[in-house]
Formats: sequence, structure tokens, C-alpha cells
Amino acid sequence: MTTILDLSSRRIFMIGGTDSHGFLQGLISQDIGLVEKNHALFSAFLTPQGKFRCDFFIMANPAAPNCLWIDCDGGVYEELMTALQRFILRRDVQITPQEHLAVKAVIDPDFSRLSSVGAVSDFGRKNIWESGAGFAYIDPRHPALGYRFIFDRNNPQSLSALGKYWPDFHAGTMRDYEKLRLELAIPEGTKDIIAGQNHLLEVNYDVLPAISWDKGCYMGQELTARVHYRGLVKKRLVGFTYQGDTPPSAQKIYQENTLLGETRSAQEGYGLALVKLQVLQPLLQKTDADQTMPPKPEEPVFSSHPLPLSWPGGACDIRFFVPQWLASHLRLGSENGPESGSENAPQS
Repeated sequence: MTTILDLSSRRIFMIGGTDSHGFLQGLISQDIGLVEKNHALFSAFLTPQGKFRCDFFIMANPAAPNCLWIDCDGGVYEELMTALQRFILRRDVQITPQEHLAVKAVIDPDFSRLSSVGAVSDFGRKNIWESGAGFAYIDPRHPALGYRFIFDRNNPQSLSALGKYWPDFHAGTMRDYEKLRLELAIPEGTKDIIAGQNHLLEVNYDVLPAISWDKGCYMGQELTARVHYRGLVKKRLVGFTYQGDTPPSAQKIYQENTLLGETRSAQEGYGLALVKLQVLQPLLQKTDADQTMPPKPEEPVFSSHPLPLSWPGGACDIRFFVPQWLASHLRLGSENGPESGSENAPQS
């Protein structure tokens, strides 16, 4: 059954003007040249030192060739617009809040449902569907996160369109959405990433993907490229399951006296943790003969034994897991990327 979730924490603003694309190209981690009328991107905005600041989705405005819509978390909405304003200088760029627009997530196991109204099945490139009531795009991070439907909250026709194409939908909550993304081990901005502290590769933004390795310079590129091309990733954000109390964020995880990692958000038996790669290596080296390897390739790889975790006022047992979308990447040895200066190095 289709589930429609109200993503009330999301906000939309528009970047317009003849210089809008070039303006963003020098500031964000993705290649703005990939944004087309039928394509949405996931990207990040970094500090000058190359550390995470915030993330967002970028869509071409179907009605205006030079306009881009930014879908970001409400907690960074004002900060992001203000930060971008500082870089406009004399460019023809306008940043405008779109307070009338809202976001819903449409989780539909049957992605062919939209085929009759212009949906496309190419998740990698062409992923925006348009209608008179709004438009939707497939979440670029993972198709299981479904569609994100952008609509005018003041237009009753917008909401009736959802009922037309998904008459049997179930109304879910933000909590349902959080549970889904934690089961997939996908981080959500500053809920799981510490602004000014984490770099993009340790939170898997190279895999989701939020980074272009082929574009020219952008703010924070130097550290991002150095970590990638010199194989300097020491930790990765992975999932964990738990039994017991829900662990708080930023809780240190120890095995005896050895620090393994630190928790991030957690809810209803699932959570995320930033864990040292040396802890994850045994999981990635499992084979079918171990009898602990999941029989289906899309299932995550779990650690064999639970770890006790305690804090003032609570305790639980946790088991790390690496989702297959990340495990496949790590097994390819991508942490030991090409040497700096190779022909595959990013352009300067």
C-alpha cells in the first residue's frame, strides 16, 4: 500500500536570475550542470575548510529555465539562504523564499503507478514528474525513499491530485519516514551529521551521491578531494539495531576499553552510528560460508554479536549493520582511491 508522509520540517526557496547555475556551481559539492527539467540532485554546502554545513535537494523550476528550487531542512533554511546571499556580489541572482510550497513523501512499492502520467523509471537521471497540481521527483539518494511531492499548500487541487493517483494511500507521519530511512541507514542532515566537524565521505555522501568528482572547484573541495584520492577515510556512518532503551545521540560506543564509534539518531529499534572502518572490515569480508551473510543481496550485513551500550538512565544491546548500497561500495576498495595527481583526479 502507498504511504504518503507529511514532511513538515522541509522548506523550499528559489534561486533565480541569469547567473543562478554558475553561482551555485562554485559553492556546492554536486555538478549543477546535471540539473535538468527532469532531474533532481542531492548536494551539500561545506565550510571553507571542507566540513559539512548542510544538505539539500536541487530541482529545475519547470516554469522558468534559470530558476532552481532548493528543498532543505527547516532548521537550516534561514541560515542557508543568508549564507548564499553573501556570495551573490554583483551576479544576477535572486534568492526568494517559497512559503506557499510544502513537501510530502510518497512511498509506493509500485513505481510503475505514475507511468500513465509521465513518470520515468530511470532513477539515475530523469526523475521528475510534473502535473498541474505540483511536481514530484524520485529521491536521488535511494529509490526506496520514494517520491518527494512539491505542492502549493494553499491549492486544494494539489492535495486532490495525490488521491487521484494513489486512491488507496495510507497517511503516515514524520516518525514513519524517520523509521524508514534509519532502516536503510541513510543520514538526514544535521540530525546525523555534526556541522563543522564531519567531512562528506565519512557520512557516505560520496555513495548517496552528493559529490561530483568531475566538476571544477567549489568551496571545501580541497579537503573532500584529498580524503578521497589519498584514501584517508577512517570512519563510516552505518546502521545499527538495538534491543532495550533508545540510545541518545552522540553516545560513545566501547568494546571493553576500546572506542568503536558514536551514535547518531535512533528510533524504534534502528539507529545510525559513526564507526571506525577497522570495526567494519570483518563484516565486509563475510562470505556465504560464514552462514551470517544475508541470503539476499539487498539485505544488510550484520555484525555477529551484540554489544552492550549503557548511559545514565538507560541501556541496550546493539548490532552494527552495513546496508548493501554501502557494502558494495566498500568491498570495491574505493577507500583506497586513485593516487593524487592521476588522470582521474578532480579538476582544479
